[in-house]
Amino acid sequence: MASSIGSPSGGTGGPGDQPPNGTPVLLPDGWVGTVTDKIVTTVDSVRAKTTVPIEKAGRVVIWGLLIATAGIGLLVALLILLLRVAYEAAGRIPGISGEAGRSVWIIDVLLGVGLIAVGVLFVKKGTNPHHED
Repeated sequence: MASSIGSPSGGTGGPGDQPPNGTPVLLPDGWVGTVTDKIVTTVDSVRAKTTVPIEKAGRVVIWGLLIATAGIGLLVALLILLLRVAYEAAGRIPGISGEAGRSVWIIDVLLGVGLIAVGVLFVKKGTNPHHED
């Protein structure tokens, strides 16, 4: 069934937009589907340019935070394991072990010096300007 609204020849659909013989111009069958498809295509195009990049950025942020949190937890667990192994090893070294708790001070000093050295390297790297030649 055809509708008598508008013009297939590109007219504006106004009251004076009729052929010279006075009969109304009929729209082709399926014009509703064509207009609907055009609207859906336009909305999909706008969504692809706006919402999809925001969703991807959100995924990157979420996964990055998850990986960073898991990495920090793993680093802390490995540091605790390393300390426990070092404490046990220090207790078995002849000449270092003595009273309970006195044999591990050297491990704490070495760990402190190592972590301070890593911190100093990060500070130097963060404050050193990059020169591009």
